[in-house]
Amino acid sequence: MVLVTVRTRAVSRPGIFARAAGPSQEAINLIPASTARHLDGHLHGRQRADVLVVGGGTAGFVAATAAARNGAQTILAEYLPFLGGTHGGGAMVMGTIGFRPTGESSHRVEAAGQLMVGGIPLEYYDRMLAARGTSGDPGDPSNAWPKDLEISKVVTEEMVAEAGADIWFMTQLVDVIVDDGAVVGALVTRGGGLVRVDTGIIIDASGDGIAAVQAGAEYEVGRPSDNKAEAATLYFEMAGIDLGRLLDHLADHPEDISHHHRDRGVSAATLRRDWEAGGPFVVRLGVNYAAGKEAGLLPTPVGAERSAHTDPSLGTFWMHWRDGQWVASSFSVNMDTTYGLDPRDRDAYDDALMATRRFVLDMVRYYQANAPGFEDAYLLRFATLLGVREGPRILGRYLLTADDVAAASDFPDAVGRCGVRVDIHPEDPGGREFLLTDVGGDRGWYQVPYRSLVATDVDGVMMAGRNISADHVAHGSVRHQVTCMMIGQAAGTAAAIAARQGVPPHDIDISLLQSTLRRQGAII
Repeated sequence: MVLVTVRTRAVSRPGIFARAAGPSQEAINLIPASTARHLDGHLHGRQRADVLVVGGGTAGFVAATAAARNGAQTILAEYLPFLGGTHGGGAMVMGTIGFRPTGESSHRVEAAGQLMVGGIPLEYYDRMLAARGTSGDPGDPSNAWPKDLEISKVVTEEMVAEAGADIWFMTQLVDVIVDDGAVVGALVTRGGGLVRVDTGIIIDASGDGIAAVQAGAEYEVGRPSDNKAEAATLYFEMAGIDLGRLLDHLADHPEDISHHHRDRGVSAATLRRDWEAGGPFVVRLGVNYAAGKEAGLLPTPVGAERSAHTDPSLGTFWMHWRDGQWVASSFSVNMDTTYGLDPRDRDAYDDALMATRRFVLDMVRYYQANAPGFEDAYLLRFATLLGVREGPRILGRYLLTADDVAAASDFPDAVGRCGVRVDIHPEDPGGREFLLTDVGGDRGWYQVPYRSLVATDVDGVMMAGRNISADHVAHGSVRHQVTCMMIGQAAGTAAAIAARQGVPPHDIDISLLQSTLRRQGAII
């Protein structure tokens, strides 16, 4: 979902970051129930739901599936014409990490290690496999399993629809209706008209916490020192690459492979072996970057004036998987393209999106002119969505912290496991591209508490995905996509239980939630 309005309600809770000073809009109050009644004559429709899921992305499609399967009348409101969010629209051609423990030393393509996540996320992987949308073995995903972006759109839609949830595409949240500190509904635009959804439970799976912020929930943004969020990425796809010629160049110039990958044993020889064996192919490259920098030919990333990164980051090239096969001449590229972006400032966001596309095109031109194997390559497409790694993190009934994720932390209200390293793309004075830190102590994983999924300020607001209650460092671990799917299943299941019991989400029977999740395949 796109952030429609920005609240500037003063923060009174100790330790919460002040609002950033970017947006200039005046404060807009949430709509009280008494005021909302005056809109009834102007509505294009009114519908009731036990659960409204705002955002059908990585966490949202799972949350809606879980809620509906557990008996809740569920509406999924998604502003795009497809589900999956950045999982599909962000052009992430790998299912990304989270199924297996992923430490600081991981190359992200390993298949070894204890399975961390089951349930609906694992079912999704298996259904993608059956549809030729990924590779591997049933029930046994690798860390970064490949993904056909178009097939994933069909599989996600089928899962939600088969569960019985109503999918409302191209539907935008306008505001949340609150009565005496509790959610009673929401206003959305659908087909050009205003529609009211009467509901007591909203799962905010928007990524940027739009519904929770609209309901009046408090939140944090960025790191404590200056509220700067992680760098953003506009994935882009290139085709027509001569992989053999590129590998020949890398054999002669191993320094063009990121030291991060070289330190993990990646070389032109191992890449050629993986390619010829039909395995996953991923490498982080800066082809002829040194010469390009010396000659002043490298494009300048967006927001470089607000960052320590005046040169482009290296690009991680992920080979495409399409309809059951690898496409050796086609890759998606992941690089930090955009710095200093506050996703709450929509004017700045719009400007950054346009500037980022121009920067990406300049990078394509650089590759074509300077990278062996790219002479006949071309830009296949920009990702539909700018990949924002960090937006508002909603304050819940428990704040997951850096200490929690560093240790093998267990919680009495745990709903799942996370073994994904902390991966922060900072804008720090050291100019480092990313900060990687192991999690989970000697065990390699920690539990995620249910309380971090429940907003503390407004009854009936839950979070699913990267907007859960976590500090900046902990967020660098739980934001990854399979973990977000796991959180989505927990949130959707809990919402259905709350609706059935007639209680707010924070008052549900935790033992019932945990037993239900386990019965439906989740690993806690």
